[in-house]
Amino acid sequence: MKSAPLVAGSALGLLLLALATANPFAPLRKVVPLDFTGIDTVEFHGAEPQIQISSSQAAQVSYMDNVDRTLDVRRSGSRLVITAPSREYFFDVQLNVPASVRMLDVQGARIVAKERLQSMQVSSSKELTWDGDIARLDLRDTADHSKHTVDDDDCSCDGTSFTLSDGHIDELVVRSSHGHLRLNESDKIDAVYAWLGEKGNVSLEKARRFDNIHLLHTEAQLQDATGPKPPTNPGP
Repeated sequence: MKSAPLVAGSALGLLLLALATANPFAPLRKVVPLDFTGIDTVEFHGAEPQIQISSSQAAQVSYMDNVDRTLDVRRSGSRLVITAPSREYFFDVQLNVPASVRMLDVQGARIVAKERLQSMQVSSSKELTWDGDIARLDLRDTADHSKHTVDDDDCSCDGTSFTLSDGHIDELVVRSSHGHLRLNESDKIDAVYAWLGEKGNVSLEKARRFDNIHLLHTEAQLQDATGPKPPTNPGP
């Protein structure tokens, strides 16, 4: 009979400890559930979200509660289009998408794959960061670099940066007419095929090999380098 008060006292102690350690200043967030039925492509305009790809997390988009505006979410065929009315207010947007999504079209983002993916195509016009395991990752630069020539030393456009921070990648393809590619764990990528334009560049960290890096002079060479391989002769 004496154990009941002890149990109750322990539970009360844990509750008081939780209340004491909770951060009363933690910002509140508005959460919008998303329906990805029949969706394989996500477009995000007007802000640079943090995107998590996982089938075990609820599909949703969230942002700071003090924002008095709302995101516009609409479907267009197999596309889910999300638009932020102002980058000034939507500077901390978190987007969770399932692994069934195969294409992302953003204006810059930080993307984390929480599980190993088969393939993903990401189009971005601003700085993009990828973290996670994937068989094939196709990164495409959608920024307009047409106004800047190779001889334009005063070019106001700094190019588009693509950073691969971590994760094992079987094949990485990068397409940019003025791109900067940063590979923080280049040895974890089996093969890199990159067209970065005349003013593009590549930086490697923790690299012990270089035979996996293939820099191409033209975009057309990407198809030859990464296209379907002819079947091997099984022999007699």
